[in-house]
Amino acid sequence: MRRALLLFILLAPLVLAQTYPDPVGYVNDFAHILEGPDEVRIDALLNRIEQNLTVEIAVVTVENLNQLTIERYANELAREWQIGKESANNGMLILIVPKTQTQKGQYRFEIASGLQGIITDSRSGRIGRNTLVPYFKEGRYGEGVYQALLQIEGLLQQDPSVIADVDTEFTEDNLTFLFVIYFIVFFVIEIASGMSSKKYWVKGGAHVLALVSAFLWSFAAVAVVGFLMFMFWLFYAGGSGGGGYFGGGHGGSSGGFGGFSGGGGFTGGGSSGSW
Repeated sequence: MRRALLLFILLAPLVLAQTYPDPVGYVNDFAHILEGPDEVRIDALLNRIEQNLTVEIAVVTVENLNQLTIERYANELAREWQIGKESANNGMLILIVPKTQTQKGQYRFEIASGLQGIITDSRSGRIGRNTLVPYFKEGRYGEGVYQALLQIEGLLQQDPSVIADVDTEFTEDNLTFLFVIYFIVFFVIEIASGMSSKKYWVKGGAHVLALVSAFLWSFAAVAVVGFLMFMFWLFYAGGSGGGGYFGGGHGGSSGGFGGFSGGGGFTGGGSSGSW
């Protein structure tokens, strides 16, 4: 009895370990949500990206995550499939779990370390929110994936128009924050200058002068904070620090899918979302 119990304890992790499907190509529609024509043109685009930029991208749809988080499932799947060139760690996985009556739809961009300077978490997050989700809400999964991949290709090629389009959320995301900073600084200066005292309110001229001073100092503080936020976004979140992705020439054959190239470097970078 003890031997049987010991054997069960030793073998239980192996029995309960998560198993993943084998890749069938760059497009792996295990959830059967992609129309035939969409699947063909997505596969052609992924082949073009691999041939011209050496970047390997796998698109995977699954019906469920077997009680795992989408982050863990995507990371383990990308590691097991070894997506990307081994020497460059330039693989990417786009994982999609379609919405059903019992579960929310989810997506995940899992990005290897060699691409994180170009496909930053913030950029992939914007592509997910602004491109995938609107199409996915309409049930147009294939179109959403294809348009997102066009943006990713543009980022890899350092296309200025794509970069500008993907990075336009800076002011939208941070304008409210800058207004909050402004009013905080304004009222701090007001209080520090003594405007709340009765003696101060009698001096109307001084009141106006202090009010103008508070306005100017608050504006200067917001300008400094905004500049620092913009520089951080530009060199880190915006992804320009990598200086561009130069993948080299042809990375493989345009023939049948022969498996991924044995890459790695999946350290948890990427972004997730739902709809």
